[in-house]
Parts: sequence; structure tokens; C-alpha cells
Amino acid sequence: QFSHWTGTNPGYQYVHSDQHIIKWYDNGNKLLIGCDGGLHFSGDKGITIRDRNVGLRLKQFYSCAIHPTSTNYFLAGSQDNGVHQFSSSGLGSTVEVTGGDGAFVAIDQNDGKYQFGSYVYNDFKRSANGGATWANIFYSNNTGQFINPWDYDNTNFKIYGANTSSTYLRWDNPRTGNTFIPVTIALNNNIISAVTVSHYTSDLVYMGTDDYNNGVYTGPCRL
Repeated sequence: QFSHWTGTNPGYQYVHSDQHIIKWYDNGNKLLIGCDGGLHFSGDKGITIRDRNVGLRLKQFYSCAIHPTSTNYFLAGSQDNGVHQFSSSGLGSTVEVTGGDGAFVAIDQNDGKYQFGSYVYNDFKRSANGGATWANIFYSNNTGQFINPWDYDNTNFKIYGANTSSTYLRWDNPRTGNTFIPVTIALNNNIISAVTVSHYTSDLVYMGTDDYNNGVYTGPCRL
């Protein structure tokens, strides 16, 4: 072994995990590695490896949230590359504020200092100071989808997400607390695959499943 995926393990150089292709060329002197972290290169048979992603736009984003008042401020969750904080126009550099898989994100549209991200399943991230620092708010690592769908209610200040079959998860105080309530609904024993809070009707949340025979559940979810 000559590399490690975190970049922090002493004795190993950084190459991102989930590798897809390794290509030797120039009589075995040069090495290209394609992985979830993009492109890594070695010109000396793997002795020295460098990240070659500067200027390349290779990340796969699952979601994006727009700040209500700060121009060019966005959050975006990316596949196996964390939650990124954008602060400039165009394709400028970003700050990876949380690591691992960055899934769904949200920014409170009434007070942009409250920001939310997520890892896999029902493992959430929260910032209460405009994205400067982040705390882990953990509920479960075995409920919901791997990239778990959820949405933030900017009116009632709650988060609704997938949980288990025929239940959804309601986070009652995402701004300041960690009160999670699993709520049973009639989903024909299916798990939620999409969530959207209505922008027009209070207490109305749309939840979709992969059950093609039963369509979309809509109902009052602030119970």
C-alpha cells in the first residue's frame, strides 16, 4: 500500500477512495488514477502522487441551497466529496465544510445563519453561524435512504425526511435542538424517495416513493 483515502494517515500519500481506473504509461514510469476524488498523477511510478483536479469540474452534486441575502453564496452536497460552500460567481473555488458523502442541503430563507447539510442516512450537519462552523446532529445510520431525501420548512422551521417503510422523520427543532419524531403514514410499506415542502400551503409536504402503483402521498405532516 502506498496511498490512503483521507490524506491524514501518516506514511501514506493521499488518493481519494472508490477508485475506478488505474492507467500506467510511459513504460510504467507514469501513473494516472481516476477515482471519486477526480484525477491523481504520479510521474515516478507511484512514489510521489499529486492531486491534479485544480481547474477541473468533476464533482457530482446531489443538491444546492441558495442564501437568501448573500450574493453568490451557495451550499451544495456532492457525491463522496462532502458539502461545499460557494462564495464567488462562476466556477470559483469552494470550501468543503463537511466531508464524506455530501447529500441534501438547505439554508433558512428567513435567517441565513442557519444552514443544514447531511451525510448518509439520517446523519445531519448544522451551522448556526452562517457556515463558519458545523456540528454533527445524528439520528440514525440505518434509517432512510443512503443519500437520504429531506426538505426544510422555512415557515414552521422543521425538517421532513425519509425514515423507514411507512414512516417519515420529522426534526422539530433543527435550528437549535435534536428532537426527532418518526411519524407513521400510509405508504404501502414503501420508503420515501423524494420530499418537498409546499411553498404555498402551510403544513403541506409532498412525499414520493418508488411504488409506481400508488403515486405520491400528500398530507398535513406537522402533526
